[in-house]
Amino acid sequence: MKNFFFVLLFLVSFVGLQAQEQGKVRVAGNIGLSLPAMGAGMSIDLLDIRYNIKDNINVGVKIGGAFMVRDMQEFNATTGTAIMHLSSNTMIVGDYYFPNGSAFAPFVGAGIGSYSIYDIKMDFDPSQSVNYTYTDFPLPSRTIGAAFRGGFELGRLRLAMEYNMIPRTKMYDAANIMQQVGTSANSYLTINLGFYFGGGRWRK
Repeated sequence: MKNFFFVLLFLVSFVGLQAQEQGKVRVAGNIGLSLPAMGAGMSIDLLDIRYNIKDNINVGVKIGGAFMVRDMQEFNATTGTAIMHLSSNTMIVGDYYFPNGSAFAPFVGAGIGSYSIYDIKMDFDPSQSVNYTYTDFPLPSRTIGAAFRGGFELGRLRLAMEYNMIPRTKMYDAANIMQQVGTSANSYLTINLGFYFGGGRWRK
């Protein structure tokens, strides 16, 4: 019971911290679930640096990436196909907050930047023999994309939903990695949880 109250007191103290303040810098990180139209995966923002140009507006740079298996199709009990998506991105981002004098602060935001993408088609067929030792590898597809998000911060914690709008890019064959086999869709939704350091406090 003592441990429970200690944890509860810690969480209340943690959530009670409020941000942000004009002229301050904040650094964040996020991890989440990536959800394409068909499939699932993981996303991560390794570094998210913001400068607070106003008490409720920040701008900065975000570096992250995603891995997912998407567009899965089952032809029968033993054969099927799927696309493995691996991407990294560097984006200019900004968020607008709706502070209400408490630790709870909803926000909306957007970003634009460069995406580096591998889309690889994988066929699942027990009768097919494939050599997965590659001596060469294609260059990733590079494209410009945008992201739109909304969510809330509670103390130093952050929960957000983000939609990444990315053009179609080249898709390669896992059985012959240098062979292009059409193009693949890349847009996806993420639900992520994060935290941040710095930023000051909401001014009242």
